[in-house]
Amino acid sequence: MSVTVHTRSVEIDAPVEIVSAYVGNARNLPLWTKFFLEVGDLRQGRHAVDTVLGPAQTWIESRVEPGRSLCAICSIINGSLEKAEVTLVPGETTTHLDFTIRLPDPLPREHVENRLRILQEELGDLKVLLERAYA
Repeated sequence: MSVTVHTRSVEIDAPVEIVSAYVGNARNLPLWTKFFLEVGDLRQGRHAVDTVLGPAQTWIESRVEPGRSLCAICSIINGSLEKAEVTLVPGETTTHLDFTIRLPDPLPREHVENRLRILQEELGDLKVLLERAYA
């Protein structure tokens, strides 16, 4: 199955350590995404979660590379592995965040546009949450 890669970005007025710790904690997902409704306890490296598509298992894989931090939000939904990638690049006092999703082809253009609009709204919510907490 082919996929199309889409990335949306946001600048957050908080240090990369703050942003990375927040994004890298699966318990925070329902606070800034519309997809994750509830996150359960961590068991065997995965959280049982309720999503808009029903129950799933989710975990976050994080690593630091020179000049950036990476978080992969991984989920098994209906037996299929889905992964969203978050790249964090530190500035002097800010963090540049890129959020990358892969959507299966072909999807109706309206569906893709709606999903990307929701993603941009979620990134705006994340920005507000972190900037308020850091201020």
